[in-house]
Amino acid sequence: MGYIPDVPLRNSLYGVGAVDLRAQALGAGELVDTAALDRYLFIRNAYLQRRNYLIHDGKPPRDPEDE
Repeated sequence: MGYIPDVPLRNSLYGVGAVDLRAQALGAGELVDTAALDRYLFIRNAYLQRRNYLIHDGKPPRDPEDE
C-alpha cells in the first residue's frame, strides 16, 4: 500500500486494515474468556507452545509430563 500515490486513499486503507485486525482480535478474546479459568496462564501457555513449535520447525520433542 505504500506505493499508492493518493495519500487520503492510502491512509483510509491503513485505517480499514487496523479496524479489521482489531475485529479479528475480539473473537480471540472471547475464546480466551470462555476457555480459561485464568486468562494470564492460558495466554502464556499458548504462547510458549507456539514458540516451542516454531523453534523445532513444527516437530517439538515429546514432553515427559504428557506421558
